[in-house]
Amino acid sequence: MPTTKTYIPQGGTLSADLTFGENTYFKFDALLSADEKFCGLMEEGIAGGTIAVGDLCSPSGTSGKWVLADAGVITAASGDCRGILGICLLAANDNGATKMLLQGKARSAAFPAFTVNQQLFVSETAGDITGTIPTSLDHAVRCIGYALTAEDLFFNPSPNYITHT
Repeated sequence: MPTTKTYIPQGGTLSADLTFGENTYFKFDALLSADEKFCGLMEEGIAGGTIAVGDLCSPSGTSGKWVLADAGVITAASGDCRGILGICLLAANDNGATKMLLQGKARSAAFPAFTVNQQLFVSETAGDITGTIPTSLDHAVRCIGYALTAEDLFFNPSPNYITHT
């Protein structure tokens, strides 16, 4: 049976179901070429403050706008890192359009230097990623992915977290 291929231009829209047969897959780039590059699942949204490319964000519990995620604001409506997380792909000011990587690979100048295969966490500094487990009282510990290289992150936030008590 002949194979039919449909090509969608970058930024285009597919308006049909997408079926994957046996032995088929999504394929990520093997190695990202430079800072501010990514591949994966992305969602468009609205910024709830000033956010930069590479910032770790979460939707505000009151407005749904993307704000900086913080391991230390688990009791606040804005910045709580226990729900959906995204990596900012399009910098924005308050109420500006933005794009968030929900799962995939990313490289950004905003990231710290990684150790290959290092487990990475939501930081106690709003918007940052860290390789150090947060230890402060009433702060959340949540893995957001792993270092693929010294610069590339596999972003795959765990749905689980613990809180230091």
